[in-house]
Amino acid sequence: MAHEGSDGTGDVPGGAPGSDATGSDVAEMIVAVAAPLASVRAAWTSEGMASWWWPMFGDTTYDFAPAVGRSWRIATAEGGFGARGEFLDVDEDLIVLTWWWETDEDQTEADTVTVSFALGVGETQVHVAHRARPAALADLREGWLDCLERLAAQY
Repeated sequence: MAHEGSDGTGDVPGGAPGSDATGSDVAEMIVAVAAPLASVRAAWTSEGMASWWWPMFGDTTYDFAPAVGRSWRIATAEGGFGARGEFLDVDEDLIVLTWWWETDEDQTEADTVTVSFALGVGETQVHVAHRARPAALADLREGWLDCLERLAAQY
């Protein structure tokens, strides 16, 4: 498994370093998964997430069925946190969603997460771009890489 990431220190065309054209800061991660796109995409459902998204908490619940306009939620009482939002765009190779932490009092507006899937040679590349406030970027990048590394390790 290979991965790369940006915690907002790279240049993004159309904006200041570490920001997009709207001035939002972006944490970006790319992970190569040694599996076909259809298999990797299927892992991004309620049924597929349990093995890689917060599996260390036995009570994690997954309500994640990508469809435009549908709400989603992943939470763990044991871990003391959860996230929720709405799917904005969904296709075979793309998921765009809003992201609200359920326990973050400093979050005043929804983050936007874009997950895209691309075929490589014998692998599928998963690219996650999480637009959020600057103070959250390092923790978001660490959390995403932790989850994505577990996703890649199951293939």
